[in-house]
Amino acid sequence: MIPLRDNYFSRNTALVTYTLVGLNVLIYFWDRGMGAGSVFADFAMRPNEVVAVLQGKGDPTSMVTVFTSLFLHGNLMHLISNVIFLLAFGENVEAALGSVRYALYYLAWGILASATHVFVDPYSPIPTLGASGAIGGVLGAYFLLFPGNRIRYYIFPILFH
Repeated sequence: MIPLRDNYFSRNTALVTYTLVGLNVLIYFWDRGMGAGSVFADFAMRPNEVVAVLQGKGDPTSMVTVFTSLFLHGNLMHLISNVIFLLAFGENVEAALGSVRYALYYLAWGILASATHVFVDPYSPIPTLGASGAIGGVLGAYFLLFPGNRIRYYIFPILFH
């Protein structure tokens, strides 16, 4: 299912939503060869490294990956699906919350998703990345703020409302 649009149109320009989309796309392509030699694994969060820092044993700079991992994607389909959902639902949530609150809300859900991953599997050395946790928070807010909206979505080959 691919969400296309809903029946609510905001008069405000969703600057934070468009900035988040732009950052995600830019960082994805930078990571895929246009960058300065770093790869996504350098900025992806590893739960075991975060736990080591919390125990006072690891490199404190590993904590930055809790944030940087929110802007990384494993492949093009991962990026495209996150961008589609962010564009379909983020604009209205941003209009309802305001840009600053929306940006903080988005980051909080992304960090909470990372923290949940650390809690569930604290000694995993496998890199974790993606904005799916933050976008899940945006979806939750959308469905709480706009329960009566009709959403147009596409399931091959039929368009639904």
